[in-house]
Amino acid sequence: MLYRVVGHSPDLEDLVQESYIQLMRALKTYRGDSRVTTFLHRVCVNVGLMHLRGKRRKKEELTEASPEREAGEQHDPERAAQVKQAAALVQRALATMSEEKAQVFAYHELLGLKPEEIAELVECPVNTVRSRLNRARVDFTEAVVKLKGVSP
Repeated sequence: MLYRVVGHSPDLEDLVQESYIQLMRALKTYRGDSRVTTFLHRVCVNVGLMHLRGKRRKKEELTEASPEREAGEQHDPERAAQVKQAAALVQRALATMSEEKAQVFAYHELLGLKPEEIAELVECPVNTVRSRLNRARVDFTEAVVKLKGVSP
């Protein structure tokens, strides 16, 4: 889940540990209204989004790691570089969005959850999720265009 939100990051292992810590802290507030997996997804996505926001506040340049070869896999360096560039672009675009929009966008577009599932995770009506998702798509597209320096 975290990998889908933050991509290949040297901080991924730290984020997993941070998710466990946040989960332990948040267990006190778990009311049992939703499934435990839903609760865990919410904690992980929130940790990932906060990490992306922290990177934006620090104004750090995202460094792209060199493509790594998976054991036994055919490796196309050009394709691997394109995938890493796209992932970095998605991360930077998400970091420019409000937390509410980035959250529903990540749940839907990156994790493939349905609006009904997202509504349960963020504890708001389904129509609110759909509205946020529509606005998030517009914001995401604008952020990508701005980051790539391409005129619409």
